[in-house]
This record gives sequence, structure tokens and C-alpha cells, in this order.
Amino acid sequence: DNDLSITVDGTGINLQNTIQNTDITFKVNDGGTPSTVMSIDGSESRVGIGTTSPSTKLDVSGTVNATAFTGPITGAVTTSGIEITQNGTIIFEGSTDDGFETTLTVANPTADRTITIPDVTGSVVTTGDSGTVTAAMMATPTSLQILSSTGSVLKTINGAGA
Repeated sequence: DNDLSITVDGTGINLQNTIQNTDITFKVNDGGTPSTVMSIDGSESRVGIGTTSPSTKLDVSGTVNATAFTGPITGAVTTSGIEITQNGTIIFEGSTDDGFETTLTVANPTADRTITIPDVTGSVVTTGDSGTVTAAMMATPTSLQILSSTGSVLKTINGAGA
């Protein structure tokens, strides 16, 4: 009574379980101890690496090392940090999937830098911005002082707060 069929044809070597909904398990002898390294869940058509109960199409328990990923990364990504390597960018598509995107990138740092996004709702203002700063954005009255070369105030310009 064979539970496994192995055939060779024009597509390659085909390994198939012959009993419906049964799993295929790949084990190694790790220092004298049998260890499951990969399993295929026959009833769900899922592959598990480092897990014998895969919960998604590919379920890896452990660190994944890959040279590339294709397609969108969807769903929640839970991590304490993401490192984007040399010349890396983050590209945001707007509400319409078109030829226009917003790209977040960084100039070559000359020292360690930290930019903290404040715990408030609002818009980010950039040097290319023209006309979106409003009085409501100023929580307190703001003043601009023009100083002489000795540090004395030559002129003060006051802006109203919110």
C-alpha cells in the first residue's frame, strides 16, 4: 500500500501523495535527531518552513533571507524597525493608481539624525510649500527678530497665534 507516488516526465520529478488531504513532510537527521524542516499541508495546499502547521500559502517560522521580493506587501507589518539601505526610497501611491506618486527619500547623512513626527494630526510643511501655513498652525504668537552684527534687535515682526 503506497501512500506516495514518484514519477518522472517532461515537467520533471513529480512527488504526490496518493491519499486525499494528507501532508508531505521533509525531515533531516540533525546530529542524530530527526527534525522536520518543511511540510506541505495536503488539505490546505500550504507550505510550512520551520512549522508543521502553516496558516498561509507560505508560512516561515524564523528569519527569511531573500535577494528580492516582487508584488505588493499588504497587510500589517509588525516590527520594531525597518532599515532601508543605500539609495532606498518609500513610494506612496495616492488615492488614484496613476503615474503620480510621493517619494520619501533622504539626503546623504553626515551624522546620525533623528526626525520625530509629532503626536498631532496635520500636514507636513516643506521648503517647496507656498501658502499652506495658516495662522491656525501657530499655537502661540510668533515673532521674528532681525539682529545687528553685535546681537542687538534692529526690527521685530510679530505674527498672530491661533
